[in-house]
Amino acid sequence: MRIKPSDLWKVRDRRIRSLLPALRSTDAAARELRWISAEIQGPPGKITQICKLRGQGVPLQYLLGTQPFGPLEILCRRKVLIPRWETEEWVMELAPTLAAHTSFVDVCTGTGCIAFLLEKLTTIRGTACDISPHSERVFQLNKTHLGLQSTFFRHDLYNPLSVKADLVVANPPYIPNLTDADFSVSMYEPRLALVGDLPVYEALIDRVIEAQAKNAVFEVGSGHQIEFCCNKFRKLGWEAQGRLDGAGNPRTVWAKHPDSVLDWTTVKLPLYE
Repeated sequence: MRIKPSDLWKVRDRRIRSLLPALRSTDAAARELRWISAEIQGPPGKITQICKLRGQGVPLQYLLGTQPFGPLEILCRRKVLIPRWETEEWVMELAPTLAAHTSFVDVCTGTGCIAFLLEKLTTIRGTACDISPHSERVFQLNKTHLGLQSTFFRHDLYNPLSVKADLVVANPPYIPNLTDADFSVSMYEPRLALVGDLPVYEALIDRVIEAQAKNAVFEVGSGHQIEFCCNKFRKLGWEAQGRLDGAGNPRTVWAKHPDSVLDWTTVKLPLYE
C-alpha cells in the first residue's frame, strides 16, 4: 500500500524508511530490502548505506552490481545502460529461430547482454559494438564473468560499418526526450544510451545494408518508430513487422530480406497493428 508522509514515522525499520522515497510503498520497500539483504554480504551498515542510495533513486542494479538476463547474470556498472526485461523477452524469442551458421552483429551493445544471451542460447559467437568506452570495459568484464566468446569493437552508429553479418540486432537510444523517462533512469543512466529517435533508426538501417545482412531486429520505444522502420525496410523490398512486448507496448521491429532463410513464424510476441 502507498504510505502517507504523515505515517512515515510509524515505519520502524530505518532501512525501509530510507527506501520509501524511491519506492513509495512499504510493500515494495520491504521486497527490495529482502533482495538487497540476500545479495549483499557484509556488515549491516553496508546494507543501510545501499538503502539510502536506493532511496535517492540510484537504480538497484548499479548498487547490487548485477541484473538477471535469461539464464545469465549480467554485470552492471554506472555509465552503461541496465538490461531490461523487455529486451530479454525478445532475445529469448529470437534465439531459437537462428541457424547454427547464422552470424550476427549487436549494435549499441551496452553491457553486451544481447550478444551474450544469443551466444549462450545458440553457441553462436557474435560481434558487438558501441561508441562508449564504458561499454567496452563492461562488455569485457561480462565476457570474462560469463566465460563466453563474443567480441567487441568500438563503433559510432553514424559511421559506416565494416563487418558483415547475416543478422543485425540493436537496442539503440530511442527516448526522444528524457522528461518521458523515470527519474532514476534520467538521473543515473547514461544519456548517450537513452536519447534518440528516428535518425537513430535511419542510421541503423544504413548499417544493416552495409553489413549485407538479410535480417534485422531492433528494439523501439513507440509505435511511430515501428512504422518508420517498417516503411523504410519495405521501400527496400524487405518484409517488416512490429511486435509488442509482454506488457502490450510497441517494442520491436523484425525485418527480413527476400533471401532470408530464417523462419520467424514461431515467434510468440503479439504483432503491432
